[in-house]
Amino acid sequence: MSKLLKSFLSLILVLCIFSFSVNIYATDDNTTVVGPATYVEGDLVEENYLKAGVTHQNFTASSSSTLTGFNAAGSGGGGLNESGKLYPQNVNLLYIPNNTYARVVNWTKTTNYGWARGTVKEIAADFEAKNPGWKVIAAVNGDFFDIESKKDLPLTTTGSFVQNGEVLKTVGNPVLGFTNNGSANTLIGNSPIEFTDHFVLKIYDKNNNLVCEEKIDSVNPEEASGLTLYYSYPTITEGSGATATRVYSEVNYPNNSYLVKAPEQCIPYSGGTSGSFFGKGKGDFSNSGKLLYTQFAVYTENSEINNKLASASKIIVQRNVIGNYKDADNVSGTGVTLVYDGVANVFNDKNRHPRTMIGVKADGTLVFCTVDGRQPDDLMYGMTYDELSALMYHYGCVAAYNMDGGGSTTMIIREGEELRVLNSPSDGEERKDSNAILVVIPEITLNISEVTDSSMVISAPTEIKDVEVSNIKVTVAGKTYNLSNSIKIENLESMTEYEILYSYDRKYDGETTRVVSDPQIIKTAKRMPTLSDIKYKYSDETLTVSFNVNDPDITITAIKVYYTGGSKNIPLENNETVIENVQSLNPNDFKIVIVSAIESPTEHTKYITYQSDNFTEAKDKASGCQMGGAYISMLMTMTIGLAFLIMKRK
Repeated sequence: MSKLLKSFLSLILVLCIFSFSVNIYATDDNTTVVGPATYVEGDLVEENYLKAGVTHQNFTASSSSTLTGFNAAGSGGGGLNESGKLYPQNVNLLYIPNNTYARVVNWTKTTNYGWARGTVKEIAADFEAKNPGWKVIAAVNGDFFDIESKKDLPLTTTGSFVQNGEVLKTVGNPVLGFTNNGSANTLIGNSPIEFTDHFVLKIYDKNNNLVCEEKIDSVNPEEASGLTLYYSYPTITEGSGATATRVYSEVNYPNNSYLVKAPEQCIPYSGGTSGSFFGKGKGDFSNSGKLLYTQFAVYTENSEINNKLASASKIIVQRNVIGNYKDADNVSGTGVTLVYDGVANVFNDKNRHPRTMIGVKADGTLVFCTVDGRQPDDLMYGMTYDELSALMYHYGCVAAYNMDGGGSTTMIIREGEELRVLNSPSDGEERKDSNAILVVIPEITLNISEVTDSSMVISAPTEIKDVEVSNIKVTVAGKTYNLSNSIKIENLESMTEYEILYSYDRKYDGETTRVVSDPQIIKTAKRMPTLSDIKYKYSDETLTVSFNVNDPDITITAIKVYYTGGSKNIPLENNETVIENVQSLNPNDFKIVIVSAIESPTEHTKYITYQSDNFTEAKDKASGCQMGGAYISMLMTMTIGLAFLIMKRK
C-alpha cells in the first residue's frame, strides 16, 4: 500500500473518530446518539391534524446518559442514573409548516403597568380576547421568568420581549425570533439581539394607520430637549421578592406635554437613557405635574408633531429592533442552544427535568416539543440537555433551543371550542407562566349573548385585526340566516344544546378564502317559573297568603313573602302560608320573591325585577275594596331573583 493511500486512510479514520466524538450517529431509524446521550423513539400514541397544516404527534420514547452521579428523574427521584440505561419518556411534538397561514405569536398577560402570570390556556384566552378574528390552535410555554418576583419590575420574562411588533422589554439574552414571513428563515437564534440606542414615538390616526415615527431625543431630563419622553420606573429599596419595598422614581413633566393618563400599557422595566420602557395609549395635552407610575408623557415644541398628537387614536413609545432580529415580529427569551447549523451540541449535563424546546427544520418547518418528567411512577423521567440535543436532531432540526421547563412545561391544542393540555405538567396542574408561544390563525368566533330558555342573540365580532370578513351565514336548528351585525334566534327549546354552524369569506394577506368554522355549542337556559292567582287575607293580625306556582324545569330554590314589618320563608312544597302577629299591613309592602337558578352560558349573576302584564288591571279591580275578612284577588308585582350560573364544559 502506498504511503499516499495510507495517509489518506489515516485521515479518514481521524475524521471519523472526531465526528463520532462531537457529532451524531444513528444506530437505526429510531435511535440517535449525541455525546453521552441516546434517544430512542417508541410508539406513536396519538396524532392530530390541526388547521393550517399544523400537526401534533405524541410518542412513547426513552433516553439514556452514560454519565452518573445524579437522580434519574431529577428532583422527582427515580434512583441514581445508571450509565446507558434507557429511561421512559413522554414526548409531544408540533410541526408548523413555513408556508401556512398560521402565525407564531409571543404573548403575555400584561397589566396596564407591568407583567402578569397565567397558564398557557389563560394566556391563549387573553390573546383571543384582545385580538378579535384570531384563534389559538396550539401553544407551548415560553421564556424563563422572575417566578419569585425578585426583579425591580416583578414577574418579567428573563429575555427581551417583542409581541406582534411591540417591543415590551429590551433587556436580556439569549432570544429567539419568529419572522412569520413564509420563508425557510422562520426562526432566528444563537446571536444577541440589538435595539436602537434611542426610543421612538409612533403616532397612529383614527384608522389605526401609522402616520408618524420620530426619534426621541431625551428621557426624563430636568429641562426638556427636543422630543422628550417622561416615565417613572421602579427600584427595590428594601427586602426581596413580592413583598419588597419598590419605589418609583419621581418624574415631573412640563406644560403642554402630551400625557397618557390611563394607558393601555405602561411597562417601565428600567430607567435612564439606556433603560427599557414600553408605552401605548391615547392622551391629552396637560399642564405640568408629577407622573404616577401608571402614566407616561411626551413633550415637543414641534407644532407638526403636536398637531398629529392632538388627533391621534393612540401612540406607542419603544425602542426598535435592529441587527439580526430586525425581521422578527415576535421575540422571546430562550435557554441554551441545543442544535445549530445542523450540529447537535454536547453539554455533559447531569440534570433531568421536564423540558420545552423550539426548533426549525431546513425547509423552515417549526418544531415545538415537550418532554414530561419528575414522574418516574408514570414512566416520565425528563431529559438532560444532551438527550434534548439528540431528540431535536432526531426529528430533523437544524437549529433548536431549550425554553423554560420544569413545572412550566406545557403544550396545548384546540379541539373545537376547547383547548386541551396534551402533556402531564409536573406540578400536577398547569403552572402560571409569564409568556407563551402561540400558534394562531385568522378565524372569527361569533358573539352569543342574551341566552334565555327560548332565544339567543348572535352577533359578528367587531374590530377584527388584519383580516376582512364578509358574507357570514349562520345556521341554527336547521334554519340559515345572513349575519351582518346581529340577529335574535327565537322559538328554541329550553335546556337544549344547539350547534351553531357558520361560514364566511375571509380576506387575509391578499387572498380571499371561504371558511367553514368549527361549530359553537350553546345550551339554552331553563324556563323561568311563574306565579299566578296570588291571594291574601288579613284579619285579626293574621295574614293568610295563597298562590299557584308553575316551575316546569324545577329551578326554584326559595320562596319568600314580604309584608309590613317582616318576611317569612315558605316551604317549596307549600302554596299557602299563615303568618301571625302582623301588626299592620300596607299593600305596597306586600310581595312574593322567588329565587331561581337559571343556567346560562353567557351571563354572570344578576337580578331582574319582573312585573305581570295585567298588574294595573288587577290593582284597579281591588282599589275600591276594604281590607278585612274577604279575600282580595290580586296579581302582584313579583321580584324574581335569577341566579345565572355560567355552564362549565369539560
